[in-house]
Amino acid sequence: MVASALTIGSGGSAGTEGPAAQISAAFGSVFARRARLTPAQARTAVVIGLAAGVGAVFRAPLGGALLGAELLYRKDADVSVVPKALLASAAGYAAFGLCFGFGPVFGEHAVSGAIGLGDLPLLVVIGLLAGGAGRLYAAAFYWVHDRVEPRSRTTLRKLLFPVAGGLAVGCLGLLVPGVLGTGYGLMEGEMERDVLLGLSLWAVLLVPLAKIVGTALTVGSGASGGIFGPGFVIGAGVGAAVWRLAEPLGLAPQSPAMFVIVGMAACLGPVVRAPVAVLVMAVETGGDSGLLGPGVIGVLSAALVMGGVTIYRSQLDRREEKGPVTELTAVIPPEDATPADAAPVDTPRDATPLDATPLGDAAVADGPRGGGAASGDRPLAAAVPGDTALVETPLGDTSLADTALGAAAPADAPLGDTTPGDAAGLGEAPVSRPRPRPRPPRRVGRDRAPKSF
Repeated sequence: MVASALTIGSGGSAGTEGPAAQISAAFGSVFARRARLTPAQARTAVVIGLAAGVGAVFRAPLGGALLGAELLYRKDADVSVVPKALLASAAGYAAFGLCFGFGPVFGEHAVSGAIGLGDLPLLVVIGLLAGGAGRLYAAAFYWVHDRVEPRSRTTLRKLLFPVAGGLAVGCLGLLVPGVLGTGYGLMEGEMERDVLLGLSLWAVLLVPLAKIVGTALTVGSGASGGIFGPGFVIGAGVGAAVWRLAEPLGLAPQSPAMFVIVGMAACLGPVVRAPVAVLVMAVETGGDSGLLGPGVIGVLSAALVMGGVTIYRSQLDRREEKGPVTELTAVIPPEDATPADAAPVDTPRDATPLDATPLGDAAVADGPRGGGAASGDRPLAAAVPGDTALVETPLGDTSLADTALGAAAPADAPLGDTTPGDAAGLGEAPVSRPRPRPRPPRRVGRDRAPKSF
């Protein structure tokens, strides 16, 4: 939290929703461990924590709940968490609203009545351009990240790279001031006709590219911040640029808010593989549900350009797939994880718990029944009649015969009294020799299986 505040507060190009989502998800993970929830319940707690954090920051409870279902997978969604995530997101929105208000984060823009058939081609153009900007955003971010991370092996370098990235972003901000900070104020200004017309055309055209470069240098170099929010800013810049170019030609609507909101959804939704959640969230931030239709056109157009690109490499294709633990899934326990209250047992590979067999039987896995090892502290040499006795081996270790009685060697024969008929049944002549005196077994604690089992 402190690192993100220093990064964003000093002008770094990053979003506030990333740290909020990670902190909220971490709260869910801590609660799951304290409450000793099952792995499935723990995953749900983490996801609804993430949804609550994002829904509160953008004042979009429905979009936050849907984001919790979509964000972890590229081609799937966990719809079972939506009702629970919606409750958590609504609670987070209520708590956040008590402090900062309940209105849309970018103000109310009633523009749905101004939509006409002439706007449809421009919506497709916005979708295609925003999809291309999303691909460029992901490529630029990982171009910087993949070159910085292998070289950040020492503490000094981990500090120097973010400083160098921040210095470069500051120089870029001197040319395009909108690149500094979160950029949310810039998005709100681009939704107003008078503000957008008052900006230089070159500044409007350069904002998306400058935001891509600035975020890649800030977060890609190792600084703390989110990459979700800058995707909104980039898409909003694309929509504003299209409106600014079309307005002198008489092709743009009266308000640029529709183009800006469609660009937000078209740029961020496909690149994070959560198109429905981001579309709903973008509409909630604008305060006009009539923008869902134009938003769908823009998102579908952007998906044609985006292909299989994602900015979250740790996403899984399906819920059944298991992937590596990364920054996106570090606090999310796997489906088959050991519950928090189950302590690991240091048991040899061949051992079977002593209390897993009836009294008088040997607790040995994958072997014939034996009477030499009983539960508790019963001596190993105390065989029960009818069972196979144990064979003494050097150094005091005991083991069972490796084969059934029909294939046993003479030395592996039972130590008890045998008759000529019994010996003949084993395939060997009876051997007349004195019964050896068994050695006393090693003392083994009650809670630990002997190593020779």
